[in-house]
Amino acid sequence: NHEDIYLGSKRYWIGHLIGFPDRKIVATIPYATGMVDSAIMATQMLEVFKPKFLIMSGVCGGKKGTNFGDIVLAKSILTFQKGKVSNMGNADKSPITLFDRNNKPVDYNHVYDENGNQIKITVENFEVEHDTIIEFELQDSVQPELNRIIDQINISVKADSEIENKFKKDEVKVHFDKIACSTMVINNKGYFEESIKTVDRKIVAVEMESYGIARACKFANFGNTKWIIFKSVMDNMTNKDDQAKKFAAKTSALFLKHLVYDSILK
Repeated sequence: NHEDIYLGSKRYWIGHLIGFPDRKIVATIPYATGMVDSAIMATQMLEVFKPKFLIMSGVCGGKKGTNFGDIVLAKSILTFQKGKVSNMGNADKSPITLFDRNNKPVDYNHVYDENGNQIKITVENFEVEHDTIIEFELQDSVQPELNRIIDQINISVKADSEIENKFKKDEVKVHFDKIACSTMVINNKGYFEESIKTVDRKIVAVEMESYGIARACKFANFGNTKWIIFKSVMDNMTNKDDQAKKFAAKTSALFLKHLVYDSILK
């Protein structure tokens, strides 16, 4: 049994774990993807319900080498797009000279694509704000349980006849590492290596909500709520077709189940 509560137009489900009436659960779903909606929702939950833990599960894009269904538990979270953009130029503020394949200077005012359409070139410098990293604070209680949890998830996956064989060929793994939070969906081969991993080579996954959640926990409810954020890999940030989304959602939900039922969070 659960109770529905509306705060303005936002719906929350309130109940408790089956068999554990003392463990109260408040659940909700963001209206839209992205840091803004997630931060607003998280702040409301933190100020009204004042939970001990704020948990977010879901799906993400994983770096090359991660498999569909792998769990990425955020050891830390950063948003790689927050920083300062400035024009790159010479000491006299004139534009940097670019050269074509014949080593001739490029005229910025006369650049065209293959169809003859004029395009504009700008050369910019982006400096990342290094204070955008938020560290996980529950490592000592959660990390020792990861192998046991992932073993239980693999038992459940192997017993599920509805999961397509192509997703079952490799055992699900857990990656306890950095998650990058993006303002956009990444569906571009090479973008992770060229634009994200250059910020921090230990980034394993990219998604769109985590930084807003963690940031809210830093300030709302006097900073007393600890965040736990984990996402399951549904693609490798290229050729996105959502085929593995259902499978990834399942492994993420299983991780959540064991996290809250196995007395790991106290």
